[in-house]
Amino acid sequence: MDIKSSEIESIEIIGELNNNDVKLLRTFGGFNIAVGIKKKGKRKPEVLTAGSHKALVSHQIGKEFNEFNPTLQKSEQDSLPSVKDVSNKLNNNLIDMGYEAFVLNKHESLNFVVSKFNLSIVDCSCVVSDNNLIVKSLKLDKTNANKELVEEIATLIDNECEERNIKKVIHEHN
Repeated sequence: MDIKSSEIESIEIIGELNNNDVKLLRTFGGFNIAVGIKKKGKRKPEVLTAGSHKALVSHQIGKEFNEFNPTLQKSEQDSLPSVKDVSNKLNNNLIDMGYEAFVLNKHESLNFVVSKFNLSIVDCSCVVSDNNLIVKSLKLDKTNANKELVEEIATLIDNECEERNIKKVIHEHN
């Protein structure tokens, strides 16, 4: 992966792995790349994982590296949303093709994210208000999306609404 410094919007420390900082590089396109020292004794940082959301990147590092210690956030506003891995609710065909599904939750905001090899395929951004789920935006990578995937996303959203006693889904996106 070759990223030029002119493509990097920001760099921040998101935790520690093997007594070294784990840094998150965010590109101007919104892609997040975590770099750090994978093994004790190594000196050169390597890409640990990458993805469309900072919370997902941190979640993936924690899954892969038990020694990862995320940096505590200074304020609630800066804290990451909680990540619920719902990949096991996808059908086996999608799981076999490398798809993963997550629900990100922070206050009344819900994001439904489906990724394949850490690249976001679907990102559905919603808000919960008065027992309604309001869909604010839907980003879909049309090169990877198909009818089967769209049906699975609808099912994931329905399941989450049922768990939260949400009565109605309202679409506000274009």
